[in-house]
Amino acid sequence: MRVSRSLLASCLLLLCGPAAFAHQTPPGQTATGRWTCRPETGAACPLLTQEVKPDYPLKALQGTIEGTVRLECLVTVKGRCSNVKVTGGLDPRSGLNDAAVAALKKWRFIPGTRNSQPIPVGITVELDFVLRLPADAAEGLVYKVRDEGMKLPVLIKEVKSAYPPAAMKARIEGSVWLVCIVEPAGVCSNIKVVRSLDDELGLDEAAIRALSQWRFLPGTKDGQPVRVLVTVEMNFTLK
Repeated sequence: MRVSRSLLASCLLLLCGPAAFAHQTPPGQTATGRWTCRPETGAACPLLTQEVKPDYPLKALQGTIEGTVRLECLVTVKGRCSNVKVTGGLDPRSGLNDAAVAALKKWRFIPGTRNSQPIPVGITVELDFVLRLPADAAEGLVYKVRDEGMKLPVLIKEVKSAYPPAAMKARIEGSVWLVCIVEPAGVCSNIKVVRSLDDELGLDEAAIRALSQWRFLPGTKDGQPVRVLVTVEMNFTLK
């Protein structure tokens, strides 16, 4: 068994993740952005019944890239999106445009109608990718490494994460991504899992327990110790 880690600056808690809901929603604000519809005269807009939130690509997460992707598609008579295209995107290297397209293709609608008959209707969708601080991190200013004058915390004590026996038996491998605040005292607070590997057999919890024992030389801004938000990747590999 090998557990490794990488430390990266970030600004989050994620709003995006694999989730869906089923409501009949007219054009307007959604959980992940906004959508609009301009049907032809005498036609009615579709109703959104399933919104799938886009995954936040790891490359964008690592780079703390945020923004809005604007898309257009045609809601077919079967209530699915076809001809999805990006009309206002972000840096294509971040993966955010592709993530937005993949999510929109999973949306479902009650189709638009004219004279009570279903018809294809074009819609415009804006999907927001936003990184947010944990709610309980609001006390005290928290910096990002990209802020002017900032220096990254330096890891001085790493505690390896134990491989839970149940996860080992099930041969689960992969990475747990976490976010935490490195305090001026060099300890981690506000630890959150932002990309889960396993929440049933103990891998997520094992990663949290290990990270809570890590120690750092604190990050500094203009030479003074400050609270700094970081992301950590813990890899669980069976050998």
